[in-house]
Amino acid sequence: MADNYLEKRMEDYARGRLGAKSSSAKRPGLKYPHQQVLVCGADTSAAGEELVRKLVGAGCTVCFTAADANRGRSLAQSCGARFYPVAAAAIAQDIDRRGEHIDTVVLINPASIKEAIDETSVMEPRQWLVVSDTPVEIPQGYPCSSITGRTPRATAVLALALIHPAVEDGSVRL
Repeated sequence: MADNYLEKRMEDYARGRLGAKSSSAKRPGLKYPHQQVLVCGADTSAAGEELVRKLVGAGCTVCFTAADANRGRSLAQSCGARFYPVAAAAIAQDIDRRGEHIDTVVLINPASIKEAIDETSVMEPRQWLVVSDTPVEIPQGYPCSSITGRTPRATAVLALALIHPAVEDGSVRL
């Protein structure tokens, strides 16, 4: 019996269903539609880790990458997100095997925006969001927005707003 319980808990953890939920997600009138989000390079900025926590708190299924595997596992365990220590192609295969779909890809401080978008395009997300510590220029023709934040918390909140399905090309459609 204990083995079945532990197996179910591990499965829930692997699917991103465990973790602390934010009290703001439970307020009446505040509804954030479920999305699956991939955050690439979550450990390259404090805003990346904050964003992972905010997305999980809003009820999103969050997958993320991090260069530091120990830090990535620690973040995953603390908030209920799914950590991938592998390349985008392997992530896409796993997401497909699970029957899931990535709605938004968030790129944190990418070395090359165009290369990062091209690498993750196999997942066919609705949009990309670049979160950078310094101003960046977005290549033409990509469904992509960018944020240059001053504080991790403010950046994470703004990113959460920009990846909402009602926001398209920087404008809100109701």
